[in-house]
Amino acid sequence: SPDHTIFTLSQVATSIQQTLAARYKSRFWIRAEINKLNYYPHSGHCYPTLVEKAGDKVLAEMRAIIWSSDFTAINNRFFSTLNEPLQEGIRILFLASINFSPVHGLSLQIHDIDPSYTMGQLAMEKANSIRRLKDNGLFDSNRQLTFPLLPQRIAIISVETSKGYADFTLTLKNNQWQYAFFHMLFPSLLQGEKAITDIIKQLEKIKQVKRHFDVVAIIRGGGGEVGLSCFDNLALSSAIAQFPLPVLTGIGHATNETVAEIVAYHNGVTPTGLANYLIEHFHGFSRPVQEASEKLGAITHHRIKQEQSRLQQLAGNCRSFSHYFLIQTRKELSVDMQTLQTNTRQVLAINATSLQHSLQRLNREALYHCRDARKQLMHASMQLNTGTTKKYSSEKIGVSDLYSDLLTNTPKLISNNREAIKQIDYRITALDPVNVLKRGYTMTLVNGSLLTSVKQVMPNDHLSTFTADGQVESNVQTFTHKENKQ
Repeated sequence: SPDHTIFTLSQVATSIQQTLAARYKSRFWIRAEINKLNYYPHSGHCYPTLVEKAGDKVLAEMRAIIWSSDFTAINNRFFSTLNEPLQEGIRILFLASINFSPVHGLSLQIHDIDPSYTMGQLAMEKANSIRRLKDNGLFDSNRQLTFPLLPQRIAIISVETSKGYADFTLTLKNNQWQYAFFHMLFPSLLQGEKAITDIIKQLEKIKQVKRHFDVVAIIRGGGGEVGLSCFDNLALSSAIAQFPLPVLTGIGHATNETVAEIVAYHNGVTPTGLANYLIEHFHGFSRPVQEASEKLGAITHHRIKQEQSRLQQLAGNCRSFSHYFLIQTRKELSVDMQTLQTNTRQVLAINATSLQHSLQRLNREALYHCRDARKQLMHASMQLNTGTTKKYSSEKIGVSDLYSDLLTNTPKLISNNREAIKQIDYRITALDPVNVLKRGYTMTLVNGSLLTSVKQVMPNDHLSTFTADGQVESNVQTFTHKENKQ
């Protein structure tokens, strides 16, 4: 149209390029957040997307470029200063010039980045995470959980190919006491901005099956202190602090403890150190149980030996009594038989004499007494036979009664001794520590030793009290002695 001036797109772009070049001739220090890094290893160039935010609202967004020569120098300086690479999600203070290309549009060319500014931002984020956790009452939540008596089932969050994961599982497997541990891997990134969402996601998975595990271990190794800033993140630290199981960390560094390690139940520093912590905790429970088992076995064996000796003694006494009773009975029977024989002989002798006298009298008297004498002789003979038979029957019955008494009383004596042995066995069973605990008694250990006196404890000592169905952990605050009150 003759009424309008018409420009081509390239003319407009060139005009903008010339205007910006004339207006922005120098370089500027700018603050922004790296939203996307967009690094290309093949060329070495980096094309980050920069943003400025107010909360969740984006106030500005612009593309930038870091040429390969500048990127190498900047990234190396980040490593030496922060132990962190240039990565997404961090705030930077950078020196840049403003460029406009008719083809690629507006962009910022980054020439330098001040790592000290980013270091301050990371420190500020860490301090802010700690403050927020304390304000929300979450800072000590995980450490206040009750640690399991035997931490045998372990949910591991780690990278399957990491050296730290291999060291942790190998240390558990090769423990010298051959304690058996069950562990399951929940794979996750452990470095960089994506590690935050990955770890939180795996914690949520473990929470759904928490009844199958005793503790959670976050294992990282082989990377030293590089890429640890993600463990200062508030969202990740809050997830660990609020987790319903004790969370243990072993992310492989000894200085500059991260927020996630601070709020976790225990920080083992290295994966191997964390594995040894679990083994030592396991051994701390196993050792007194083993000692108690050995002591109980020795006491039981000694008691059985004593009761066997008593039983043998009772059996020997029983045999001796039975043998003595039989001997006495035989002696009495022998004496009675001898007495019977003697009496019989005496009666026979007396009757023989009487008979002889009678015969003499018969000879001296008249024949008319012969019939009477015969009657008297027959009567005397019958009396003799009857008396002998009765005496023999009477003595035989007495011997039979003695023998019956012996057969009846001996089993009773043995049965009574067996009942006494059962009573002894019942008392031994009642003294078993397990049954004692079931009756309401408890067993308390102080520093791994059986507590038998108040003199064994001091304030702040740790006590483990065992009942029939579990264990109570406590710390000594005060104690009372019969002679001294404190």
